[in-house]
Amino acid sequence: MTGGVDMRKMEAFYGNSADRLVDVFCLNDIEGNLLEVNKAATVQTGYSKEELLQMKVFDLYSGGLLTGNLLKCCEKQAVDQSFLFEAKRKSKDGSFLPVMLTLVPIHIENQKYIVVLSRGVDNHQPVVEAPSKNYARLRELISTKDKFFSIIAHDMKNIFNGLINISELLVFQVKSRDYIHMGEYCNFLHEAAKTGYALLENLLEWARVQTGQLKYTPVYLSVHDIIQRVIDTLEVSLRVKDIDINVLIESDVRVFADGNMLETVIRNLLSNAIKFSYPGGSVKILVQHTAGGVKLSFIDSGVGIKKEHLPTLFNMDCHHHIPGTNNEPGTGLGLLLCNEFIHMHGGEIVATSEEGKGSTFYFTLPHGRRSRSKKCWH
Repeated sequence: MTGGVDMRKMEAFYGNSADRLVDVFCLNDIEGNLLEVNKAATVQTGYSKEELLQMKVFDLYSGGLLTGNLLKCCEKQAVDQSFLFEAKRKSKDGSFLPVMLTLVPIHIENQKYIVVLSRGVDNHQPVVEAPSKNYARLRELISTKDKFFSIIAHDMKNIFNGLINISELLVFQVKSRDYIHMGEYCNFLHEAAKTGYALLENLLEWARVQTGQLKYTPVYLSVHDIIQRVIDTLEVSLRVKDIDINVLIESDVRVFADGNMLETVIRNLLSNAIKFSYPGGSVKILVQHTAGGVKLSFIDSGVGIKKEHLPTLFNMDCHHHIPGTNNEPGTGLGLLLCNEFIHMHGGEIVATSEEGKGSTFYFTLPHGRRSRSKKCWH
């Protein structure tokens, strides 16, 4: 009945978002079998979820354009283009409610499915404009899910391949009693593990943002303290590439921001600056007061970014897998996360670059309380 789709993944991915809809949500195969429903479906129809998943959509709805094959209903519609018509929805008590029914053809793992949403026509909320926002959100979730799986499959696989290869070399060295390069291999192993952990952190943070589980809790923060904490965590990476880092900041610049989000943004931007800098290069962090708030800039003199890539750096649809100057793996997910977090603060992150000469990433945060104004170099 499921047509090959993994319903555990489906439930985990759609459950949280679909359950927030006020409309009745049903995911169906092209034969009309109900594969997944939201909480509104059980509340508004009186059926349990188990009962609904044993039904066809035609048992629940009647009238309008519904036929025995949902694909025929949608054969003139392109994927992800919805259309609406009136129908009647059956409740467990035998009553029928006039509803506005919307069918949305979608693709999941190369299989065609139909999302069916309904809202009572006696509801005074707009029945065309309001649902369209939900459908757009569902399409966005589907696209995001596919890209997530692509990132995990590609980048996590590469990281684990590196860990396996390095560990195999270490095993061979030990068996051969050849300890000359073991220290170097251990460093490689450590860096690969750190890269994998950083990617996993970004994946988890991004998932929390997309499912609404991450709460934005701004407080007054010292920018200096957060930058120093991030530099400390990246000390090994700085030493390995012999990168000189300069921080120009007033000693007590404060911002009104979410501490965890801000630390994640700074960590990702500084990690990228290190990754794409040449060994022996330098990175500068500049913190300035502006009329609009506190501006943080991350400036490197590394490889730079191709001009055609700049407009799509923060676009999930244009994923860039660009290795660092020491062939460090990159996913681009960190920048997407930075962009999301800065938007949650009401700001915008901007990138400027010239290929072969380096890049600058900057954003502005709301002012916090400001005290003394003493220049401080690191």
